Amino acid sequence: GCQGAGGLRLNTPGLPEFSIYRKDKLLEAILDECDNASSEISPEKNIKRVSQLMMKYYELLTDEDLEIVRKLHPKEAKLTLAEKIIKQYHSQKESHLARAEFERVFSSKEIPKDLPEYKTDGRQKIIAILLNSGLVKSGNDARRLIKQGAVLFNNVKVEKDFIPKQTGTLKVGTRRFLKVIYKQ
Repeated sequence: GCQGAGGLRLNTPGLPEFSIYRKDKLLEAILDECDNASSEISPEKNIKRVSQLMMKYYELLTDEDLEIVRKLHPKEAKLTLAEKIIKQYHSQKESHLARAEFERVFSSKEIPKDLPEYKTDGRQKIIAILLNSGLVKSGNDARRLIKQGAVLFNNVKVEKDFIPKQTGTLKVGTRRFLKVIYKQ
């Protein structure tokens, strides 16, 4: 039911309880909950948990026939759900564009069109750029990611800290990107 100031409290068995005071925060809460699959839980239980959450969100947020949704490939079901939720807050065209961009970046492994930018004068090393741009939380985090091979500059693995002397794209993991703009 409603909880003052127009907030909505969702308390569904098997789902986390959370309050929503703005519509745009609902999508954020859903995505955070799906992203919080724990490494301490077996992969099989995580997949089951995310699938159950997704079906519950289909039930709560759409008027889709759940039997049809259950027959979809999980990736297709997730993308369709995201597109339907986005369409509630933006136009159908914008929701299609957002889905296409997601598929282009994450399925086709391409670079996003709109990247945050970071300007450097050629005196900062990669670890400093990672830290100062907010892509990592600490220098240790940056060094660990580099050691794991999760940091790329212009699609080349960063193997040690260095000063980039050209404009390029910095990629951390699969989802974090930064356009590094070099100006002398």
